[in-house]
Amino acid sequence: MSKYSYELKLEIVQYVLEGKHSQGNAVRKYNITKNHIQNWLKLYQNYGADGLFIKHGYYTGDF
Repeated sequence: MSKYSYELKLEIVQYVLEGKHSQGNAVRKYNITKNHIQNWLKLYQNYGADGLFIKHGYYTGDF
């Protein structure tokens, strides 16, 4: 399970992309790190809303 829901990620991305709010404003309003917001913005810009579903995997060492 993701720490942040898809809906919250989308809300924050839209909040910033409206053009009326900065990433700094979003950090303060939602109490989320700027790095998270920047990553979500990149995913959204590259893949659209579906990009916010992408989770980073981990390496298990299995081949």
